[in-house]
Amino acid sequence: MNRWLTVVLTGVFVFSAAGGGARPLSLELLMEKSRPLNKECYGSNLQLQYSPIWFNHPEFIELYKETGKPFIRFPGGTTANFYNPETGLMSEDTPYKKHDFSSLNNNIRKFRNGGGNTDEGFLEFVKQTGSRYSVVLNVSTRTVAQNRAWLKSVKARGFEMTHFEIGNELYYNFFDWADAGKSAKTYISRAKESAAMIRSVFPKAKVGVIVPSHIYMFESYGGRQDKLPKRMQQWYDAMEKETFFDAVVIHLYSNIGMKSGTKVEDFISVAQGYENVIGYAERNLDSALDMLEKKFPDKEIWVTEYGVNGFNGTLAEFGLRDSHLGCLHSDLMLMRYFSRPSVSIAHWHSFNEFYECRHGATPGIKDERSNQYAHFSLFAEPVLNSEQYVPVKVDQGAQLEAGAFVGKSKGYVIVLNKRGETHSLKSLKSGKFIRLTGALQLTLSEDLSLATAMEAADKMERVELRDDALRSVVFPPYSITRLEYEFDAGQVVAAP
Repeated sequence: MNRWLTVVLTGVFVFSAAGGGARPLSLELLMEKSRPLNKECYGSNLQLQYSPIWFNHPEFIELYKETGKPFIRFPGGTTANFYNPETGLMSEDTPYKKHDFSSLNNNIRKFRNGGGNTDEGFLEFVKQTGSRYSVVLNVSTRTVAQNRAWLKSVKARGFEMTHFEIGNELYYNFFDWADAGKSAKTYISRAKESAAMIRSVFPKAKVGVIVPSHIYMFESYGGRQDKLPKRMQQWYDAMEKETFFDAVVIHLYSNIGMKSGTKVEDFISVAQGYENVIGYAERNLDSALDMLEKKFPDKEIWVTEYGVNGFNGTLAEFGLRDSHLGCLHSDLMLMRYFSRPSVSIAHWHSFNEFYECRHGATPGIKDERSNQYAHFSLFAEPVLNSEQYVPVKVDQGAQLEAGAFVGKSKGYVIVLNKRGETHSLKSLKSGKFIRLTGALQLTLSEDLSLATAMEAADKMERVELRDDALRSVVFPPYSITRLEYEFDAGQVVAAP
């Protein structure tokens, strides 16, 4: 974790980039293509089982509010397949040995605070924050009858649950010990029964079923159809024949280009890791989403986990995911979800990587915030204050991605500069008069050379542009910029 430098510029802002001047850039808001904004794409996975704080911890509640109250995912990822909401503990009577649940449960008991790790603590969190959320239903170690009893108790306490995922990543063969994970056939049987049960308690709830990620990870299998996991393909073939669900749930992680057993001394550079993941997303993200739209044309798409891969083995020490560059990759994915009407939910992985905890007798949250927090929360204000998403046309050949968020009298344009060329804002066009009122940029450290800054994984600058600085807006290499504007009816004009 780090405390990044915040710079406020009110004079004319000029970014000196290696290799000369900036390339002029014109942006055009395609207002005729505007559509309602899917606000629940501003979401985050929320797995607190390994944390000394819990959902109803006052410092956690304040941090959640500070982040703009994103749409969250309870109780999170893998541990959702073992979670008992009434006790807040993980099931220990399973043959699954990847995690030491007895040790984890001892930590949960140690840090328990007013039941905050149980559904009681989570529902208190929801009551205090007004959070919108989805629930990952444990269909591995709990029966349908047990889940029905739990949901009825939640309903009796006055809560209305609206979105359910049936399990987490059960298509992997290491979940074949569970009835719901033995095969696609057994999963569909359990999912159908669970969906009917959910709707009997919460008639308006939407149900999502999990589909494998190999349609995105195709390159990871050498780009060969015959190397794709047979179990995962069978899962798709079976699921395509079903209609009982409202959404398909997928997890999308981009490949950094190293195997999990790679020695630390053999790690590739952070810059190469970034190029690998950003290129991977550019090549495969749209095609994977296209495939889901084709296979399930009447269903919503929920991307309930996404980001940079490399959680296991030595790769956990590779600093890309929490670096400014790794965050730019996740920004790219999020921007593309906003641009797709079919994607109605997206959860950045993960909220518990936004901060560090204080341990000991009085556990809490430290003052520092991570790069991930800065990047994710850059989207909060546009989402909270806007009703429409508007595509943005970018000059041909520019290595940028842009999208606009439009409210009643104010709007935002987010510009992601993915590569090493510097751009300067020449014009910002719309069907209305636009007046820039502010801008926020997240960039590489300006006091280092470009090559050195790309390897300095923990260094990032947060730059606020105001007043005269808005007359010369520059998009530095490897940066993301949030432009803020007000508009009135009028003609198309150049930016000030």
